[in-house]
Amino acid sequence: MKLSVSLLALASSLASADVVYSYTFESLPPGWTADEPDWTFGPQGACVQVGASGGPPVSNMADLESDSAPIVLPMETDSVLVSLTCEYELDGWFSTGEAYATVSAKAYLDGVAYTVLFDSDSWGFPARDGIDNLASYSVAFPASAGQEITFLFRASASAFGGGASVDWTISLLQVTVSGPMALQGQTWAEIKSCF
Repeated sequence: MKLSVSLLALASSLASADVVYSYTFESLPPGWTADEPDWTFGPQGACVQVGASGGPPVSNMADLESDSAPIVLPMETDSVLVSLTCEYELDGWFSTGEAYATVSAKAYLDGVAYTVLFDSDSWGFPARDGIDNLASYSVAFPASAGQEITFLFRASASAFGGGASVDWTISLLQVTVSGPMALQGQTWAEIKSCF
């Protein structure tokens, strides 16, 4: 029993991970901005639909960002894991030109961009099936206490002689920080007493 308790204590001392931010987007987070009415919020999360179609070039995009509400990383932070759970569909068509649809989610650590999700599709021929995806995406990067993280989510559609659309629902954004991995020093007598 002593051995299993000691091993458990050793494993927990190797690294610590704490969720410092978790949001389900039932409403616009405090301090965030959204291109409205494109972005809507409810029990399913943050939803956006963006489309573009026509003969002359047309481009539309909708942003959701947290520039004025950064997450300040706590003491003992040495790395960050940003996780995003979402579902999106990219769809389009072509008659005489081309069309593009894109979803992009980026985390910025003191202004340096880390891509959590980027997906794009283009159409240059008629009746192509779009992308439909439900998944969790994540990115990990080194960080330090006191640094700030902000986010930018962008849906965009462009068309020239065609049409494109984005349908995107974000249900969860989570930021987990990890502290230093260190073993605690012990004497030989302390180690032997575990057995």
